[in-house]
Amino acid sequence: MAMSSGTLSTQLQNLAPAGDEPTAIGHLADAWHTYFSSAQAGAVPYAPSSVPRDAMAGAMTGLSTTGSVAIQAGVTAYWVAVVAGGPVFFPTATLVTPAPGLAGIAAALVPVFLANTVGSLDLASSCSAIATVLHPLNLGGTATLPGPVVTPIT
Repeated sequence: MAMSSGTLSTQLQNLAPAGDEPTAIGHLADAWHTYFSSAQAGAVPYAPSSVPRDAMAGAMTGLSTTGSVAIQAGVTAYWVAVVAGGPVFFPTATLVTPAPGLAGIAAALVPVFLANTVGSLDLASSCSAIATVLHPLNLGGTATLPGPVVTPIT
């Protein structure tokens, strides 16, 4: 199974309301972790661990004020943990490289957040719009598997 914008949208829609920023960050990190848990590099499935999830949560301080910047920091921290762990997360991989679009997350989310707010979109439409932007920016990472064969992480 591969990651999909539909899975991400569903995870975002299922976020429980939070009364404070740390709880909201935890919920968002859990949603991303569930989405990313379906990743695979060729036939090698992602082996989920709390390490990337915790790295993401730790990097999103200020989410309530910086929004898209905090989300970019969190997703990038998630990838940094996956890259550092390499074969822990993609067994047999000798090298993992992150998605190249991570640096564009904040800029890509700003107009989506604005459109969601100005357009008074419902929850499903808002989450779908966010997932439609985030999912492609999360793609493009690779895992080098025995051979060596550089395989996209999907």
